[in-house]
Amino acid sequence: MREWWDLDELTALYADFLDRYGPVRDRVAAGPVTPPEAFGLYLPMLTEWRRLPYRDPGIPLSLLPPDWNGVGAGELSGALDAALGSPARDHALKVIRAKGR
Repeated sequence: MREWWDLDELTALYADFLDRYGPVRDRVAAGPVTPPEAFGLYLPMLTEWRRLPYRDPGIPLSLLPPDWNGVGAGELSGALDAALGSPARDHALKVIRAKGR
């Protein structure tokens, strides 16, 4: 498999995502996040996350190392989407509507 896909590079990309956005999960868990803050935290995370699945060939977990960090990265992305997605969207809509007046 390693001759077809650069799993080391993908592991490093997932590790970077976890390192960068784990503190965001901690920030969200620490207390309320305003809609503008949610937008500022969510948009960069979403932009980075959207690139990763295109790099991941979707190899079955049974064929990957037991500590494959892609699972944790996916869980982190899902948790941040659940916590920040709606308030970030609300903020974006408020700004768009205000500009349209």
